[in-house]
Amino acid sequence: MNFDFLFNNFAELTVTGLAFGSIYALIALGYTMVYGVLQLINFAHSEVFMYGTFAALWTTMFMVGDSNVSTIKGIGVLLLALLAAMAMSATIALVLERVAYRPLLKRNAPG
Repeated sequence: MNFDFLFNNFAELTVTGLAFGSIYALIALGYTMVYGVLQLINFAHSEVFMYGTFAALWTTMFMVGDSNVSTIKGIGVLLLALLAAMAMSATIALVLERVAYRPLLKRNAPG
């Protein structure tokens, strides 16, 4: 086993591991919260996150257009992309709740 790689890249590997662990924890927390409140399991979290990611990507591509971006404009575009991602994710989650969950809850479907 190549321990030089591990020792030379310890900080980067630690940050990457913490980032992936945080994403897994957010997904697990989302499942737990939805099941705790609605008593139904929502397996569409990844799709909601995907739509938010695409909204951020499309916003960034639309606003930047080229690779020459100043720091101030870059921060503004990043904030706008984050707002677009939050808005898209909230919209998709709301539509999913109205279309999928409310009819199931009205029928008293088992969780």
